[in-house]
Amino acid sequence: AVAILAVIVAVPLSFPRHVFSEKVLTDISREAIARGKGNATLIVNEVVALLRKEYGHWINKEPEWMFNNAGGAMGTLLLLHASLSEYVIIFGSAIGTE
Repeated sequence: AVAILAVIVAVPLSFPRHVFSEKVLTDISREAIARGKGNATLIVNEVVALLRKEYGHWINKEPEWMFNNAGGAMGTLLLLHASLSEYVIIFGSAIGTE
């Protein structure tokens, strides 16, 4: 029974399903930056709107900003999508995170 369960879990995990296209994400980012004209709030809102238009139900319907401290980088992040193979977040910090 354990072996069957391991196969049922392992087989889907061995074939990652990627929903998001690097080119589409790049295009969305560039378009949002152009439309936002330097206003970070407008840019983020535009990215979320364009992602929803392109990817529909794959984008979290009501994302919430949360604090994050990982590897010394303190900031806030907006989790828009998460799966076993990929995630989409917007991360921001008031200070450098190098």
